[in-house]
Amino acid sequence: MDPNWQVVEEAEARLDARGAERRQRIARRERRRAWLPWVLCPLVLPALGAAVLLVVLDANGGDLRDWTTARAVALVAGCLAVPALLAAVVARHRPPAETVAWALVTLLAEGAMIVGVGFLALGIGPD
Repeated sequence: MDPNWQVVEEAEARLDARGAERRQRIARRERRRAWLPWVLCPLVLPALGAAVLLVVLDANGGDLRDWTTARAVALVAGCLAVPALLAAVVARHRPPAETVAWALVTLLAEGAMIVGVGFLALGIGPD
């Protein structure tokens, strides 16, 4: 075989190997993107946001009367908005309607956790 053709064949083999590796990486990334919103958005992110809010409420005796209005609103808005925004970031490779839906699912799940677990089950909050 001509040495020039051998170099071409070796280059093609390297390109094929790199292409196969890239396809495997893309397939792994797509699998991760498929299950990640299902774990983080309805479970992990709302639980973290609700936990932060409930810990701060519990540390302040169940209410935020001693806080300024702006500080209390910032705390509640931050605890609700940050997990919803993180859910939108997690689902950013999905269609736009699905991204918004994941943010809403996160927001609603967090609200349910705050009310159900914090206020009703644990008795945290105003009397």
